[in-house]
Amino acid sequence: MSALTDESMRPVRATPSPEQAEKLRKSAEKVLGRKLPPSKAERAKKSA
Repeated sequence: MSALTDESMRPVRATPSPEQAEKLRKSAEKVLGRKLPPSKAERAKKSA
């Protein structure tokens, strides 16, 4: 199954897009002042 169909089957609010996840992580890094590990969504995006 492709990522596109997989994405459309999930509830939008429960799973942010990789772009949103990246923005959230970057803002969290600013607040915490340290690096956070990339989310599963971002790892999937990189390997795609």
